[in-house]
Amino acid sequence: MNKRTQTLGLHSWSENDLILNFYVTKFGTRNIWLKSLSDLSKYIGTTECSFTKQSMNFRYLMGCKNNTLTDYSKLQRLVFELFNDISQYEFFLIVSDIIDNTNKERERLLKLKGKTPERMKLVRSEMVEI
Repeated sequence: MNKRTQTLGLHSWSENDLILNFYVTKFGTRNIWLKSLSDLSKYIGTTECSFTKQSMNFRYLMGCKNNTLTDYSKLQRLVFELFNDISQYEFFLIVSDIIDNTNKERERLLKLKGKTPERMKLVRSEMVEI
């Protein structure tokens, strides 16, 4: 985490966060259960504005002329180079794996807190007990 991120309390974008962001930027939310910008940003723990800015960086790397930003990170460049030329289907399988593993980690953390994941449901990307 860089000093600016730490000082300002900003989200520290992981490789998996950026892979999900790049997939949505390139292909939209088709085939994934996170449909809205709000749900996507909450799912990875950032703001809608931050999610949009990361997408704008990817749009620049993709060669788009509108709605772009040029302040992409080294990690964004790496994610772009690794995933830009793979098929939508291959990319979807990777994103599905990331989402599945994230959900398993959430269940593990809920169990550590003494919660019963089976009695919880996702409401607007936040777990609530039912």
